Amino acid sequence: MNKNELWKNFALNIELDSAGMFIYNGLKAFDSLDSLYNPVDIFEIAYNLSVGIERLFKIAIILIEHTETNTKELEKSLITHNTIELYNRLNKNNSLNYAPIQKEFLSILSKFYMSHRYNRFSSSSIP
Repeated sequence: MNKNELWKNFALNIELDSAGMFIYNGLKAFDSLDSLYNPVDIFEIAYNLSVGIERLFKIAIILIEHTETNTKELEKSLITHNTIELYNRLNKNNSLNYAPIQKEFLSILSKFYMSHRYNRFSSSSIP
């Protein structure tokens, strides 16, 4: 087995396990919600789901796009937290056909991860 086969079969399997853990934790936190009024609970859900789905999309992109000659460029292109951009990249040639509500959900997660997860560190978050 060569280096790329080891990477795709074993390292990405560990990453898949991590992605699944984030998604599971986000859904478990959502399932145990008593209300939508606790920002810490909402943060836990949004954070876990956004990281898990982002990682899952990146694994799929690697498996679909990687060749023996594009490793460095591919790795560089994955340095993003834009879930919608990753979805669009996967959808371009693979017809994922998500419904508008599903794309909106990905957009919310993307917006949260790229900007809102650090809101409380800014004094401008206080009206």
